Amino acid sequence: MNQKLYGEALEWMAEAKHDLFTAQSLFGIRSFAWACFASQQAAEKAFKAVLIALDNPGVHRHAITDLAESVQGLMGDPLPEIVQAASGLDLFYIASRYPDAAPGRRAPFRIITEHQADDAVRVATGTVTYLDDILARLNG
Repeated sequence: MNQKLYGEALEWMAEAKHDLFTAQSLFGIRSFAWACFASQQAAEKAFKAVLIALDNPGVHRHAITDLAESVQGLMGDPLPEIVQAASGLDLFYIASRYPDAAPGRRAPFRIITEHQADDAVRVATGTVTYLDDILARLNG
């Protein structure tokens, strides 16, 4: 394992965990749109952490769907269902922040529900936890 890359990967994972904490905090104050966005960011950065540790050049993408496919291809095993569900967080990358991207061109805070945010935080939590464990095992 390249220790320089592993160190960089640990920084990405630390940021993913901080984004997850932010998502949980935002959910707690009922800021559901931003909780969804922070959940997407947490999962994206956790996938990137693993890809950086594996010296994969595809880390500049933002779509969790693509990042998950890369991780699965490199690991060789199917990802758990909770981690596969992280692809659904891609919906929140833009639509949780801009009224012109949300259905009906309405402010996202008006249309993203508590249930959607709860699900996003749950999926992000499972994803970050799983990928953090993978990252720890990569360093042996």
